[in-house]
Amino acid sequence: MAQAYLVGGGIAALSAAAFLIRDGGFAGRDIHIFEAQDEVGGSLDAGGTPETGYTMRGGRMFEAQFRCTYDLLSGIPSLDDPSKSATQDILDSHEESPWDDAARLVRKGGVIVDGHSVTPPPREPRGLLANPSGRCDGPARPVGR
Repeated sequence: MAQAYLVGGGIAALSAAAFLIRDGGFAGRDIHIFEAQDEVGGSLDAGGTPETGYTMRGGRMFEAQFRCTYDLLSGIPSLDDPSKSATQDILDSHEESPWDDAARLVRKGGVIVDGHSVTPPPREPRGLLANPSGRCDGPARPVGR
């Protein structure tokens, strides 16, 4: 069987792995994800506490109607109830606790920041595509091994 090698453990690689299993007939053991960080998820690094609030940088993955995301998650069982999909779990959760994102950037004290006024610092290109020698600038480890 063919092997798939995915560099980075963000939403793109995790989605690619799920689609390879669902649509490409791959077994999970034939998909290898390499991630330099200790956690997978990339910008989907949600965290927080009830006292400080919760954040998730990856909200931008949701397109206007969530069609692509819900399609992806429709083939993945819910962690809480494997008899239903992750999509159905999200929809049920929204019925119980509706969400409405009022802002993407919030300063200390809850002040909403206009995202157009923020300029991120320049970043150096990283990874295999930006490195003509073909070397990574950090140790990549297979995920889940």
